[in-house]
Amino acid sequence: PGMAVVDDLAAAASAADIITCATMATDPVIKGEWLRPGQHVDLIGAYRPDMREADDRALTRARIFVDSRATTIGHIGELKIPLAHGVIGVGDVLADYYDLASGAFARRSEDEITLFKNGGGAHLDDDRAVYSGSGWGIGAVGWGSSGSKGSNAGQSSLLRCIPIVRFLCLHSITSPSKTHV
Repeated sequence: PGMAVVDDLAAAASAADIITCATMATDPVIKGEWLRPGQHVDLIGAYRPDMREADDRALTRARIFVDSRATTIGHIGELKIPLAHGVIGVGDVLADYYDLASGAFARRSEDEITLFKNGGGAHLDDDRAVYSGSGWGIGAVGWGSSGSKGSNAGQSSLLRCIPIVRFLCLHSITSPSKTHV
């Protein structure tokens, strides 16, 4: 319920307020040119050093947050590849969950684009997606979950400024030709 299949990923991404990508992609499926002010990009798949879900432009246009610097920087292709090519620097990763108390893990304005990269386990991915959607009555956004909210305090601080209109979820796709929104 409340989901549809779209043929145009660029249009769906541009229309979404939150883009959640949980894929096994080795080539980026989210393009920075599709992003608009106020969006949040949630990258919870692509966990190997050769995998990427978002392109360089998406990373350079967004304020970048991670669950843990120790499990993402230098380990996951989403950050490792652009760091190696000088597209972003370590300082472009603004905060991780260990920075929650400092207030650094938050949006500064409603117009900024935020990007969250998860380096944790699949159980955290699923819980985070359900939690992110549940606050706005979206439900399980296409897959089952325990619904635990324990790992999501930082994610909610990034999302609190976004008035939800559309939620785009890419989940385990091998081709971006068909996407659920």
